[in-house]
Amino acid sequence: MNQAQMEKTFGGPVVVGTPRRSAKSGWLWRTVEPHLWCSYCSRTFPNGVYRLGDSVRSCPYADCDADVAQDSSEWQWIRRMHPHYPPAPWLGIRYPADIAMPGRTV
Repeated sequence: MNQAQMEKTFGGPVVVGTPRRSAKSGWLWRTVEPHLWCSYCSRTFPNGVYRLGDSVRSCPYADCDADVAQDSSEWQWIRRMHPHYPPAPWLGIRYPADIAMPGRTV
């Protein structure tokens, strides 16, 4: 997916940076999860893609202001709770977690 396609998908300008490594896979063999899931908008995005907003890396979707560092989870973690979700998620589709997230009111 090129830059123009990503900006169309996410609804505005995005930055493609270094993907974050999983802390759960050990110090030496840290893996990179290809997709992250936003706990605010329940959508997935490629690991390393974000919007810059007030010196914070925000969810790449233009209508979501979640902080990627604090409000996103690895897709594999969500799939453990919902094995019927696809191994490679579709961008723009909402995948509800159906769990209470810390700091969020339902």
